[in-house]
Amino acid sequence: MNNCGIYGLICIDDNYRIYIGSSIRIKERILSHFASLKRNAHINSKLQKAFNYYGRGSFKWEILEYCMEENLIERELYYITSYNSTNLNYGYNLSKKANGRLIDLEKKREEKRIKDQEIEEMRKECLKKYPEWFTWKRNKNPSGM
Repeated sequence: MNNCGIYGLICIDDNYRIYIGSSIRIKERILSHFASLKRNAHINSKLQKAFNYYGRGSFKWEILEYCMEENLIERELYYITSYNSTNLNYGYNLSKKANGRLIDLEKKREEKRIKDQEIEEMRKECLKKYPEWFTWKRNKNPSGM
């Protein structure tokens, strides 16, 4: 069974504000959140404050999506953005973080674009130096008949 995915901790009595998280073991992670909240030791101060005020009975959790581990960060960012959960009116996420790490998709895209550009430049250099590597003649009649 796939335990990897995106989850939400929702406060029903606080206009359904949501905290979005992700884990490779969702249910264990949710239990960890509630254990920290009960001890008044959760790292997220907004979520802790709401838990202290509304109580455990006001919170529910939902699995929003199961996904592959390699898609975890991208999918978590999707839900943080979709639910606008960094806005105090809608959620408890402190910032656009995914899986505990700051993620800047634009930066990743730019890095990929630069890498692709470098590869293309290297390909062009090789083409100039060794054109015979990149040319071949197509034999219209491979059998020679």
